[in-house]
Amino acid sequence: MRLPNVSRGPVLLLDIDYAPRLSEETFAFTATVSVSGVGACIVSNDGHGGANRIRDRRIAESVSAYAASLPEEPIGQGHSVRVDADFLISLMVGEAITAREEQALSRRRERVRA
Repeated sequence: MRLPNVSRGPVLLLDIDYAPRLSEETFAFTATVSVSGVGACIVSNDGHGGANRIRDRRIAESVSAYAASLPEEPIGQGHSVRVDADFLISLMVGEAITAREEQALSRRRERVRA
């Protein structure tokens, strides 16, 4: 399932292919991750609970540097967690999934109104 592009700061995820049927403990996906001024490469996860794999060391370092500059992400009940490259990519994929679901819901609502 193709998801919309999503960005946070200089980090952009493009061409996100999400495989919900393969997603067990994490999102199963492949995408292109681009960092302004550095380049682009493939990022992926097989959906079995492992970390996201950024295929280029320079890009991975740039994503990590940006993630380290972010404030902690709230995770509920007054707790928060430091953002690293893996968590940032997962948050972005989650945002793309939510955007796709919202688009589908909006289309369904429009059909009902018509």
